Amino acid sequence: MKIVVFIIRIVFFCKYKTKKRISFFYLFISYQKVVHILDLLFLFLLI
Repeated sequence: MKIVVFIIRIVFFCKYKTKKRISFFYLFISYQKVVHILDLLFLFLLI
């Protein structure tokens, strides 16, 4: 639950700080990077 609240805070912060399109685009890129890193970690754990 804490993680969800943290993400929501980041989203609202980005909305107020920058334009919506830029913030959502940035969040989407950062989210993809995190997912990619997690996938790599799982691969290393499997090996």
